[in-house]
Amino acid sequence: MVELTSSWVELDDSVEAINAEFHHRGWTDGHPIIPPTEERVKKFLEGVPRDPSEVVAVLEASKAEATVEKIAINAVMAGCRPEYMPIIVTAVRCIAEEPEPFYTWLTTAHSVSPLLIINGPVRAQLGISSGVGGTTVSWEVNAAIARAIRLLIYNIGGVPGATFMHSYGWLVQYSYCMAENEEGSPWDPYHVDCGFSADQSTVTVLSVEPPHHIEPRSSGSAQGLLGVFCDSMATTGCRNVMGDAFPVVLLCPDHARAIAAGGFSKEDVKRFLYEHARVPLYRFDPGHLTRFRPEWQKFYMHAPHALVPMVEKASDIYVFVVGGPGPNSLFMPGFAGPHYFTREIQM
Repeated sequence: MVELTSSWVELDDSVEAINAEFHHRGWTDGHPIIPPTEERVKKFLEGVPRDPSEVVAVLEASKAEATVEKIAINAVMAGCRPEYMPIIVTAVRCIAEEPEPFYTWLTTAHSVSPLLIINGPVRAQLGISSGVGGTTVSWEVNAAIARAIRLLIYNIGGVPGATFMHSYGWLVQYSYCMAENEEGSPWDPYHVDCGFSADQSTVTVLSVEPPHHIEPRSSGSAQGLLGVFCDSMATTGCRNVMGDAFPVVLLCPDHARAIAAGGFSKEDVKRFLYEHARVPLYRFDPGHLTRFRPEWQKFYMHAPHALVPMVEKASDIYVFVVGGPGPNSLFMPGFAGPHYFTREIQM
């Protein structure tokens, strides 16, 4: 556990010296940080109506207590403003709901990271971007919130040098936070699908790989567009094909509207992708088959021409409308386990 406090950071220390010391101790992400001096953290907490000693969650792998003050220290380092704290605290609660996913983020060699999707009025209130031409064109808030989550994951939940095992450490480590473009969507936003009202604000934490760009060159029909997504999703090289992951599709508004105009609901989109994003069993190496979940081994192992789906069921595919103008959407392969949690943002 990292004993990161603000009391020992002297006000007269230079920014360069503090950054060098924090980097040496493994408390940063490689980028310069704002020194979390005692005065700075105290001023930050004045805008947070919570007891600094309140325990928000206990985090793996260190099993350390994430107090409001410790979260604030990492938020200051990341360049956050006090008004971002409700989102950060809510996200911490999301990632602590299931200890195993959090532990996996820290210890797997897989390029996987928590992605935050923000819904509701807080998007406009804080200027959280959904992409150029979306709710705003500034990524400052997105980057600060995502960076705060990444810093506190390691500084509170991790052990420097021992719990970060990604083979490609720089991927999906920064700015993995975005707002859903609710105004550009032809369907209800994700948090309404989850049972929240449109005027509530929520944060959803997902566990996904780096995004794959999808730019369909088709007739523009709903089926044609979705067919391109199926081709991009159906691969033997991602974790989804083992039957225990939850992929994420980020549709740009142009694609979402074209698909909706073809009569597709969001549930229809999921079902289409589930039915058609499949790989013939004979394309798998025999060694890969042993890693299938037991149910899949039972139904697919001895049928070489069987079409193996990317998920166990259609509802395991998550669909959001994100981004600005242009025919550019994204697909993010998921990671194993129940890594999806949505909570209302409350102070």
